[in-house]
Amino acid sequence: ANWKMIDQTKGWVKDYELRQAAKKLNKFFEWHAANTRTLVGVEEKFELMIGRAKLTGSADRLEIDSDGQVYIVDLKSGGTSGESEKSVQDNLQLAGYQLAVARDGFIDNKPGTNSGGAQLLFLGGTEKSAAARTQLAVGADQTEAQIGTLAEAMAASVFVATINSRCRTCGVKNVCPLQSQGRSVIDEA
Repeated sequence: ANWKMIDQTKGWVKDYELRQAAKKLNKFFEWHAANTRTLVGVEEKFELMIGRAKLTGSADRLEIDSDGQVYIVDLKSGGTSGESEKSVQDNLQLAGYQLAVARDGFIDNKPGTNSGGAQLLFLGGTEKSAAARTQLAVGADQTEAQIGTLAEAMAASVFVATINSRCRTCGVKNVCPLQSQGRSVIDEA
């Protein structure tokens, strides 16, 4: 199907998209009403140096709890896509947000350097309510070392391919020597 031929501003497509957006907004409003933390920033940009790598990004929401701990909330418009409370503990993106808090890396908003954790908030999917997956506070030194190691690996001239749970959605499967689609990259004629 050629989606470009469908006018998404009219008819059933528009109606469907509006209903989906309304569901997501309702889930967010219900979550927000129950949330006890105070919002201190939206789309807050951060930047910090880790070795020779510059880590930059923006956090959807910065919130502070009654103890002064900073929480980062990353809004997701899709479903949970298999993200469990256990797997989110290893989520390096959330850990990177927490590192930005710990290292005072936020540019315009200085919420403090005591990270209480980070959260993925899924608004899509079939769940009746927003699905939150919370990463507990992480060690800044450990996260910094892990990101530094990854940055050095990215700067290297050779990449070691590894099979993992993200292979299914990897954007470079077609050139990965461990995938059937990518074998032609290394096969000799």
